[in-house]
Amino acid sequence: KEYLKYVKTVLNILNKVYVYISVEKSFIAYLSVRLLSYIVNGEGVAKIDNRITIFKKLKFPNTLETLEQYLGIAG
Repeated sequence: KEYLKYVKTVLNILNKVYVYISVEKSFIAYLSVRLLSYIVNGEGVAKIDNRITIFKKLKFPNTLETLEQYLGIAG
């Protein structure tokens, strides 16, 4: 119940500086949350290595067409 007090305080502060929180995009009382390519939890923030693993498995392109595809994936 004490955490609700902190949540209310944070929301009030954000409201005073015109920062609004979308309920659909809020994660309250979750043990961990995946945001972009990170996992955020009570222990901190950790990078998810999915893209790194994919790139390690890819063979380096040897034609212009496969190079273009590779660069498209790398974004």
